[in-house]
Amino acid sequence: MNTHTISIIALASGLTISLAAVGCTQKVKRADQETDQKAGNTHQTSIDERPAIENIHVLSPDLISGGQPDGAIAYDELADMGIRTVIGVDATPPDKAQADLRGMRVIHIPIGYDGINEERAEQLAHAIRTAERPIYVHCHHGKHRGPAALCVGAIMSGDLSTADALEHLKISGTSPNYPGLWRGVDLAKPMSAAEFAKPVELPEEADPGDFAQAMAQIDQLNELLWLCAENDFQTPEHHPDLVPTAIAGQIHNLLRVLAVDQRVDEEGLWFKEAMDESVTLAGQIETYIDDGEIALANEALIAMNESCVTCHDGSRNE
Repeated sequence: MNTHTISIIALASGLTISLAAVGCTQKVKRADQETDQKAGNTHQTSIDERPAIENIHVLSPDLISGGQPDGAIAYDELADMGIRTVIGVDATPPDKAQADLRGMRVIHIPIGYDGINEERAEQLAHAIRTAERPIYVHCHHGKHRGPAALCVGAIMSGDLSTADALEHLKISGTSPNYPGLWRGVDLAKPMSAAEFAKPVELPEEADPGDFAQAMAQIDQLNELLWLCAENDFQTPEHHPDLVPTAIAGQIHNLLRVLAVDQRVDEEGLWFKEAMDESVTLAGQIETYIDDGEIALANEALIAMNESCVTCHDGSRNE
């Protein structure tokens, strides 16, 4: 194991972070106000600008992707858009309480940055096909997993062609640094009537899985990220399967979902503050790698590992 790598698995006693709501006045560009004029392309390229929700991109008037809606103002904006179903593919589920107040249904189908497996793809297809529309599909920031999930589901439900789906990814700003997401969209095929006849669960909040297993996965990803760091956050020649930005994104995603575990409160305020810092640093690492800021990415990676050591030592000495 790399000497820089800490054993994050030892942190299996807790983690946390809070998500804040934002809001201000509305400025709106409707879905029917701007369309792609490219020959033969019916894909709509409009952007519905909302101050409380980022990166809203309209695939069609009833299929929309974007960032995570946080708080009452954001859900008011979804209601103003006419949204009837909110599908969250981020680690944290949609806010059911806010959705219920506005008569919306929530569905939680979390996916990673490395791609969309068969089970998740089928859930997305069933959701797009059966849920009341308009449907809003969101990840965290609305640029990568959300657009990819919407496109996979829409292709498999028969609502979208592969060409239009790939165009939606480009318009949404989905980074080529997440090849698994692009590959998932490119390989998606329409499902048959027989496949749609099979029952599929569409939970309001997906089972987060075993805490210790998730921590072990973070530990493994951390080791892989250090291998990339030693190569200036480029894919190592002896590990052509590693995608540095995707690895950093997976670590950030896992930390965020574990961060809301009740064991954080049991550890105390010091643990919560330290883990808030770890989650923030994980997000910075992903951004710095994507922006090519190698020195800053290295600094944030070192700081994140030091923060994790602090949590580990404090928890062990309790």
